[in-house]
Amino acid sequence: MIEKIRHQVRASKTYKALAARRTGTVVCQLNQAGMYSCINRAAWFAHLCARDGRDMVIEWSLPAYFDPRLNVDPWTTFFEPIFPGAKKPRHPYPFAHDIYHEESFRRPDHPLEPVKYKTVRDSRTLPADRHEGHAILKKYIRHNETTQAFIDDFYDTFVDGPLIGLHMRGPGGVHGGGAQLRQMLDPDNPVPYDHYFTAADRALDETPDATLFVCSDSQEAVDRAVTRYGKSRILTYPSQRSDYGEIHSINGRRDFNDGRSFPKYKLGIDIIVEANILARSVHFVHGNSHVANNILCINPDMANTYVYAPIEADYLERARLEHERNLAHGTTGD
Repeated sequence: MIEKIRHQVRASKTYKALAARRTGTVVCQLNQAGMYSCINRAAWFAHLCARDGRDMVIEWSLPAYFDPRLNVDPWTTFFEPIFPGAKKPRHPYPFAHDIYHEESFRRPDHPLEPVKYKTVRDSRTLPADRHEGHAILKKYIRHNETTQAFIDDFYDTFVDGPLIGLHMRGPGGVHGGGAQLRQMLDPDNPVPYDHYFTAADRALDETPDATLFVCSDSQEAVDRAVTRYGKSRILTYPSQRSDYGEIHSINGRRDFNDGRSFPKYKLGIDIIVEANILARSVHFVHGNSHVANNILCINPDMANTYVYAPIEADYLERARLEHERNLAHGTTGD
């Protein structure tokens, strides 16, 4: 019923008039997706709003990282306001994803989240121009003092030399093309550990005095790295983890994690700290994820190895064929 009413409001003449205005404040709605999916979305819409002379406020509905006991706005729990002083307009207010529908996420030239084919969600690729993405993130995504203190305190306390960053999604990281990429690269394993570790080996050979900073929402992935490299060569952040991973997910993942739930504020701090320490690496080894794309843009000159690079052309060719089938059946991706 709520969605029906919302649809009727958006279809009204009043709403269309508001959405057509070229100035004023619009609302960017974020959902229960992962932290860096939300960050990338907010940054991109902020860029579009600023281009057109608009302000923007965040409406983060039941985020996976919001602890209601804190009694603060979910976004400012971790970040500074994107447009300081901007206030949410009176309802019905225009939504960024409606105004900028044609410039939204499913486009191949997106600076943070390029999607090669509009009708195929699982055709996400790496940013083509990391410096463009960096400029957007630097301008609009600012940690608040507490969040930045978590990052700086960990780095200053535990890092005393170069880092090789290693980010591995756990067995649950199947969306965003993860399942297809894994099947094509290493069909016998739910996570292609050998490919990650081979890339990490090469990076460590180039920087012999480096420490391997290992990040994952999967304890299994971290344990595999410890077994291979030994505790003395590895640094980890004390994040919450499960073997399956995807522990931020509110819907559809608790069954895989033995019914466990996790403190939400710490989940947010965990991934933000890990991402920003990874971005200080001399070499970053990664797969396909919102987190990795953001890290690549935080530090656009950092060397990196994309473990799925050997099969990316085939992966995108499959996506192209699926895109053509979708178009033939009238699917537009809108």
